[in-house]
Amino acid sequence: MKKIMKNFVCMFLCVIMAVSIIQIPEKVTGETTESFILYRYMDAKTEKYGYVNKNGKVIVKAVYNEASEFSNGFAQVRKNGKSGFINSKGELAIPLKYESVSEFSDGLAAVSTKKEFFFITENGEPAFDTTYSMAYGFSDGLAPVKIKDKFGYINTSGELVIPAKYSWAYPFSEGRAFVIKNDYKELIDANGNTIVKYKDDLERENFSDGYAIIRRNDKYGYINKSGKVVIKPSSKWYQVESFSEGLASYWVGPTTFENAYGYINKKGKIVIKPSYGQAFQFSDGLACVQDGKTYKYGFINKKGKKVIKCTYDYALNFKNGLACVMKNGKSYMIDKKGKTITIK
Repeated sequence: MKKIMKNFVCMFLCVIMAVSIIQIPEKVTGETTESFILYRYMDAKTEKYGYVNKNGKVIVKAVYNEASEFSNGFAQVRKNGKSGFINSKGELAIPLKYESVSEFSDGLAAVSTKKEFFFITENGEPAFDTTYSMAYGFSDGLAPVKIKDKFGYINTSGELVIPAKYSWAYPFSEGRAFVIKNDYKELIDANGNTIVKYKDDLERENFSDGYAIIRRNDKYGYINKSGKVVIKPSSKWYQVESFSEGLASYWVGPTTFENAYGYINKKGKIVIKPSYGQAFQFSDGLACVQDGKTYKYGFINKKGKKVIKCTYDYALNFKNGLACVMKNGKSYMIDKKGKTITIK
C-alpha cells in the first residue's frame, strides 16, 4: 500500500474516485430505514471496491476492481475485465459481460462489446435497433455516436438530431459540447449551433462549475460557456484542474514536491498558496490534500485551513458528511470532524 501511495498515478485516483452516494428508500440486506446513503469505499487489503452505509455497515462487499458512483439507481462495476451494473440493493442487475459501460442517464446507458457499441435500457434490453462504431453515454439528453467515420448526436429516442459531420465529438456538459471539424475545435450548443471556433488545445473536454480548461502554447487557462477566455493561460502554473465549488487546484511544476499544489479562484487569483504534494477537488466544502513530506492525506477547508490532519495513507473525497480513509492497513469512514466510523 505504501508503494501505491507514493506512486503519482495512483495518488491521482483521489481525483476521480470520489465517494459515491445514493438515496435508497427501501429494505436492504435485512435492515429497514426510510432513507440512507451508500458510500463507496476501498478495502485496504484487497484494494477492491464496495459500498457501506452511514454506520459503516457493508452493504455491497468489496469485490470489484472498479466501481463508479450511482446514477439513477445504478452503479457501474468492473471485475475480471468485464463491466456491468449493480442496483441500489447491491444486486448485479445487468451482468458483467461488456467491454465498457457508461452511467445511466434518462434510463439509458451506452455499452460496448468487442464488435460494436449500442444502448441498453435499465432492464438490460437493447434500446434501439441501431448499433455504432463508437458511442458515449447520454448527458443533457444527447449522446455522441459515430456513424461510419463521422460523429453526431442522438436524442433519447435514438433519433439523429445533430448531423454526423464531426471528426470527433465529446459528451455535453452544462449545455455545451466540444467537437472537432476540419482540424478546428468548436464549442456547440444543444441545437448544434457553433458558439466559437478556435485552435486552442482542450485539456478537459467538459465544463465544470461553468469553466473548461484550455491549453495555449503549453500554458493553461479557462474559458466560460460563451467560449470567452476568463482566465488567461499563464506561466504561474504548470498545470491546472477543473473547478469545483468555486476553486481549482494548480500545480507549480516538477521542481518541487513538498509545496507543489495550491488553489485559485474563478478570477484566477491564488487563494491558497502551494503547500501540498497533491491537492484535489473540493467536495462537501473540503478538499483532500497530501503532505509532501510524509505522503499522508488529510483535508482542508476553502480558506486553506487544515481541518483534518494529514495522517492517512489514502483518502477519498467527502460526500454527505463522510469520507473513506485508510490507515495502517485498514479502511474507515470519517466525519468532517475526523471522527472514525469502523467499517464492519
